[in-house]
Amino acid sequence: MIQNFKIALPLKLSQELTYSMNYEGNPNDLIGCRVLVKLQNKLITGIIINTDNENHSFEISPIIKLIEKKAIMPKTLINLCKWISKYYISELGIVIFTALPSSFMNQANTIVNKLDVNDRDVKLTPNNIKILDFLDKKKNGISVNYIKKNLKISNLKQSLEQLEKKGFIQLISKIENSNFVYEDYIQFNYNLFDDDFENEHFFKLYKLRSEKDKKVVEYFRENQNLFNTPIINSKIKEITGITSVGIKRLKDKGLIEIVKIKRDRSLITYKDEYQVTNELNYKLNSEQEIAFEKVMDKIDGEKGTILLNAVTGAGKTLVYMYLIREVLEKGKSCLLLVPEIALTNNLFDRFESAFPNQVSIYHSKMSSGSKFDLWHKVQNEGGQFVIGTRSAIFLPFCDLDLIIIDEEHDNSYKQSDKKPRYNARDIAVVRSKMEDFTLLLASATPSLESYYNAKKGQYLGLEIKKRADNAVMPKVRVVDMMDAKIKAAVKGNLSRILFDKMLDRIARGEQVILFLNRRGYSSFLMCRDCGDIRKCKNCDVALTYHKKKNQLYCHYCGYNTQVNHNCNECGSESLSSMGLGTEQIEEEINTYFNSVGMEVKVKRLDSDSAKNENEIKKIINDFQNNKFQILVGTQILAKGLNFKNVTLVGIVNSDLELYRADFRANEKTFQLLEQVAGRAGRTKELPGEVIIQTYKPDNYAINYVREHNYKSFANEELEYRKTSEYPPYWRMNKIIITGQTEYQVKKTARLIYNEIYFKSNIIKIYEPIVPSISMLNTKYRQYIFIKSYKEKDKSGNALRILYDLLKNIESNISSNIRIDIDIDTYSEG
Repeated sequence: MIQNFKIALPLKLSQELTYSMNYEGNPNDLIGCRVLVKLQNKLITGIIINTDNENHSFEISPIIKLIEKKAIMPKTLINLCKWISKYYISELGIVIFTALPSSFMNQANTIVNKLDVNDRDVKLTPNNIKILDFLDKKKNGISVNYIKKNLKISNLKQSLEQLEKKGFIQLISKIENSNFVYEDYIQFNYNLFDDDFENEHFFKLYKLRSEKDKKVVEYFRENQNLFNTPIINSKIKEITGITSVGIKRLKDKGLIEIVKIKRDRSLITYKDEYQVTNELNYKLNSEQEIAFEKVMDKIDGEKGTILLNAVTGAGKTLVYMYLIREVLEKGKSCLLLVPEIALTNNLFDRFESAFPNQVSIYHSKMSSGSKFDLWHKVQNEGGQFVIGTRSAIFLPFCDLDLIIIDEEHDNSYKQSDKKPRYNARDIAVVRSKMEDFTLLLASATPSLESYYNAKKGQYLGLEIKKRADNAVMPKVRVVDMMDAKIKAAVKGNLSRILFDKMLDRIARGEQVILFLNRRGYSSFLMCRDCGDIRKCKNCDVALTYHKKKNQLYCHYCGYNTQVNHNCNECGSESLSSMGLGTEQIEEEINTYFNSVGMEVKVKRLDSDSAKNENEIKKIINDFQNNKFQILVGTQILAKGLNFKNVTLVGIVNSDLELYRADFRANEKTFQLLEQVAGRAGRTKELPGEVIIQTYKPDNYAINYVREHNYKSFANEELEYRKTSEYPPYWRMNKIIITGQTEYQVKKTARLIYNEIYFKSNIIKIYEPIVPSISMLNTKYRQYIFIKSYKEKDKSGNALRILYDLLKNIESNISSNIRIDIDIDTYSEG
């Protein structure tokens, strides 16, 4: 029976497309399954999102292949994707394939077969001849990607199509399927054993001459507890030294069977290198106990969203562990979201110690096979616990009972660089309502949006006001650097008081953190004679100087070049490094301590010194185990790390966020400083101290950090937001126009502004502006900001008019221009 289906494709299409297939079963059973379809002669993987019972006047194309008969995307997740598509103004197909692991895409790989044609009298281009000569030296069946890698031909696709048309080659689309991996296991036939038989008699009976064959038999005879328990092939080979040929020989004699067992690639080999303590052995204090019981009341009763505002060092993680234990004991699943991949490794060790062999990890750096297996596991098996980053919000749990979002204020939960520009925290709120589970948002410095929702009663607000184990909050001292310089109370970039306190702490065997949210050695190099600053060739930014590598880097596009010690403009050798980075602070500290005859070990923690999560984990663990005394780092130091021996935190420059043209500047400053300050004094035996260096000592965000007073800061900031018409009272959205030429971008921005301005009276639109970085990755940019008042536009529907309007504009402008919408934009920059 021919059935019609609505298919979502990972393309910029305004609607889903209808395809047909002969299917005798219930068509609704296929919703959420993948299919292969053709669009403009290309094979594409799509997802069935609905049946289509309408009568169409056009011819309906057939589905090429049904990839699976069991849905890989449940209907609840499809409904969530529909909400995301509507709210964030993004095509449904793009949303769905953002949610899915990339391995589900089943990308078509084009294979080239050379046909037996000897006649080259046909007119061929130089590129045609180059390709044919290359193919003459190769076997058939090589991929276009392989040709592209080896032949530098700019219009390769066009040249291949010409050769196919002339009959020289055949292009075949081959789909590479992702699938489960199965491994060989050995199961011994224990029915052959007789207790009265000696090994030698057994060997003669089955004519076993090889010593390795005999070792296999002896192994299983000595381990009869393995009855009906298959052992992985590789382990038997390692123990006995038997080869694949020997295993086949034993199988042919009927002594063993080969069993195929699916390998779970999502499993992580746990190595407790640092002897992590099982924290479930610790008891909750009174405040933690109250928070735990209140959350459990929600989990067991009426579901909802909870905001836990707990000071740094309050022991939130222990509360998480108690909650997760309760959820897992009920046979239900739990998801813990963290803002950074680097934190998943650190937390995995702690949670694996508490929940052995029950912890999974999910993030973008995992292998495609691991993500594929974990996706299927959580969809089909209950009682799962996953620690993940932003993308884990889409995992298709079959029995989700609790999501915890740690450091819920962190901007890493917002995807800002591509469609859909979603916020995982806000999606979690919507998903919890759709699927009826409890959501716990937690932070020492909650986002203003979450604090406001708790204040209004939309979320249940909980607090932990004291640190765990009777530790006290660190004392904070603010140093006016302008005043310090006037009084000559500075040593390089550090105030004398900070340097003196570092000397004292190191002499006492304690540890120090220095925080500066800027990597490299200095912000830029400037010629003192002509004032020239070396800029990136792709972006409108100065190149950052990295002294150790003697290179200039663009931290936006990755462009780098060796330092030329002569000015590019005037040839002068008078180049000065301006600004400050972590590399320079590290150098200064080593110089200072050498000058006073004190030996000290210093490490940096930033994306230059640690390239991946394993390197980050090593630096963190080495510092936790006192292998060095001073850690200099960037914002990763603000992300929930616990260093028991750190008694001093120095914030080298607290003003960096304040200089940004951003309505969240004060909020970001308070959050960053309070979180970094919270690394000091985590035990009652070693109280902490924080030195904040600033040129803005009267700024209210900095002064509230001095008091560790989040509530007063949040209330004052809310007043500013209300009068200035910013979130959480207003929605703040951004239209981003990018293109190859400045003129086209400016013209398109003006066109969009005029169209929206004259067609909507329920939103506020602002004149197009050039952002602080006017060109990024060779593309010019302009922004248009749009606001809508939440009290009058509770669901954000006022902005839906933008989609059709912008689609209409896009169809009438140059293909070199790109228009994107960032709903609930995180910044004005």
